[in-house]
Amino acid sequence: MRFLRITSWFLFSAWILISCKPGQKSVKTSTPTAKENPNPDLTRKFMDACREKIKGNLEVAVNGFNECLHIDPNNAAAHYELACIYNQQERNDLALGHAKAAASGDPQNEWYHLIYAQILQETHNPAEAASEFTKLIKISPLKLEYYYGYSDALLYEGKYKEAIKVYEEIEQKMGPSDEVILQKAKVLDRVGETAKAEEEIRKLIRQNPLESKYYAALAQLFQDRANAAKEKGNKIKQSEAEEKVHEVFIELLKNDPYNSFAQLNLAEYYENKGQADSAFIKYKQALENPDLDIESKIKVLLRYYYESASDTKLKSACETLCYIVTKLHPQETKGHAVYADFLYRDKRLPEARREYRLAIDADKSKYVLWNQLLIVDSELNDYSDMSTDSKEAIELFPSMPLPYLFNGLALIQEKKYSDGIDALNSGLIYVLDNKPLEGQFHSTLGDAYYKIKENNKSDQEYDKALELDPDNSYVLNNFSYYLSLRNENLDKAEKMSKRANELDPKNANFQDTYAWVLYKTGKYPQALEWMDKVFASNADPSAVMLEHYGDILFKLNRKEEAFAYWMKAKLKGGGSELLEKKIADRNLYE
Repeated sequence: MRFLRITSWFLFSAWILISCKPGQKSVKTSTPTAKENPNPDLTRKFMDACREKIKGNLEVAVNGFNECLHIDPNNAAAHYELACIYNQQERNDLALGHAKAAASGDPQNEWYHLIYAQILQETHNPAEAASEFTKLIKISPLKLEYYYGYSDALLYEGKYKEAIKVYEEIEQKMGPSDEVILQKAKVLDRVGETAKAEEEIRKLIRQNPLESKYYAALAQLFQDRANAAKEKGNKIKQSEAEEKVHEVFIELLKNDPYNSFAQLNLAEYYENKGQADSAFIKYKQALENPDLDIESKIKVLLRYYYESASDTKLKSACETLCYIVTKLHPQETKGHAVYADFLYRDKRLPEARREYRLAIDADKSKYVLWNQLLIVDSELNDYSDMSTDSKEAIELFPSMPLPYLFNGLALIQEKKYSDGIDALNSGLIYVLDNKPLEGQFHSTLGDAYYKIKENNKSDQEYDKALELDPDNSYVLNNFSYYLSLRNENLDKAEKMSKRANELDPKNANFQDTYAWVLYKTGKYPQALEWMDKVFASNADPSAVMLEHYGDILFKLNRKEEAFAYWMKAKLKGGGSELLEKKIADRNLYE
């Protein structure tokens, strides 16, 4: 996919600037008159309609102008005003007839012919538009925009040689013009006069060898030829034309060694040729160039960021370019944001957090950056920073729910359960049409209420979470485990734990929960089988898992093995409150 494109030429349409669309220059209107006997009623209706048009009451104005036409069907001014209104409303099927009537009714009125020409162009009637522009040129022979409109119409018809004559006429009347010369060169190339086309542009380059747009025009000329050759399958001519594109920008760099435009286009040329190292050198030069605007630099960074996701060879280049931009533009949020995303994707979380913070320091108003910062805090298990960062995010974005969720999570981890519950309940009211997020709030509230032993509220929150997301494996696992610890609703606990393992069959924590629920229901052989799965999929089991294994072994009358696993749990650290008593008495306590 191409990133930078050589600046392309455009067809001149400056004449449109004086049409009657909103935001454009206003056009003249005329009060309707009769050659001999003025009609006061007609004049009054016309002026009333004009006032309504100025107020923006277009439908009322349309009715008024139509009343004028009822009195005088050939009134050019009323036809003109209707043409303008319908054109403004993009109803050119109605505008066209009125514009034609206006131009025919007052052949010397420049504005009537102009709106008619414009609508003819917009309705793809180039031959008639060209005719109207010839009339406009006769009326106002010094208005350059009419010549441009005429040439545009001719080009649309494919009358390239006639268009060239118009450009030559413009030069004769107005003198040499960059825009005219560049457009004429493009058309000359179109009709096969390639040498003349090149020479037209080279004359401009010789006059001003530091002007980038001339080189861009010449390069575009060769690029167009390359594209045409490619379409025809002529690889030799395509390669020759592309090489000329390359030569143009080499020439520009010789005359202007620090021209960022040339650096970028050469980088793209090398990239398209598969010369990644040469492309990187030019991109690096461009990004180090103080004359290159920050938006163009960000586009290059994004290009490398996305492509380095699938091409690991570009990772180092991407990081180098990110570093350059963030050092040269330390106050630019986007540079730090791209660098942060790159580091986050590379799982370099502390460095990513640093860049997210720098991006936020440059612009605190970007919510997405706060969201990413909180995610990194969470993945780093840095609940202290998550608490601080989420609190500030809530102050800046009080109606966004996620900062409340992160704040609640952090406070719960800091054992500030009541504060965490308050934060979660405050954020829950801002969750709209997002069932997974709403479910996450309820499941976290379930965890918090469990910690303060409000089991009924905990169960209610888990049930709400599962109503919203029945296959949330995290909730299914936690809810079933907490029920098993309380010896309550064990059938429900078993079903939920089984489902959690179906959804996530390689999760050792879920396997341990299911084994423990089976243990609680007296299914000791099945519980042992599931604990064997835990140890098969987890090389470093927790103290709780080791203790659970010992308890199951004890129930199966394998008491010495049970004692051994209780000892392993003690050495691991983190078992139940009864672990020491089990070891001391070599007996099971529940």
